[in-house]
Amino acid sequence: MKKIKSLFMICCLTGVFAACEKNSSTAWVTKIETSKTELKAGESINVQIQNPNAGSVSRWTIQPSLGTSIDSVYSVAKNVVRFTQPGTYVINAEMRTVHPDCRPSPRYDTCFFNGLTSQKLATTVTVKN
Repeated sequence: MKKIKSLFMICCLTGVFAACEKNSSTAWVTKIETSKTELKAGESINVQIQNPNAGSVSRWTIQPSLGTSIDSVYSVAKNVVRFTQPGTYVINAEMRTVHPDCRPSPRYDTCFFNGLTSQKLATTVTVKN
């Protein structure tokens, strides 16, 4: 009976560890999420960094930049991007970890340039007529 209980416990623990390991590999992936991946010229999308590094500030850029606008080049994790021309665009976010005492006054650019580069992210969207 002791051997059966031991075997049962080993099976249960193995299942728990396997489940935790499976979830941990995908649950904390840092990436850019968009409200849409395909949109029409003249529309805006919301973008945000999923699971940003604690204490980070991001600088947002779009390639190509012609016919685009960003609410704020520097932000903590969220932004709004507008597209006026059709095409395929890459939205980039460079995250930098900043000093905890850095306060945006009036913008995040000072914090960003004094921070350490921690991650560069990108995603693609398609804009149609």
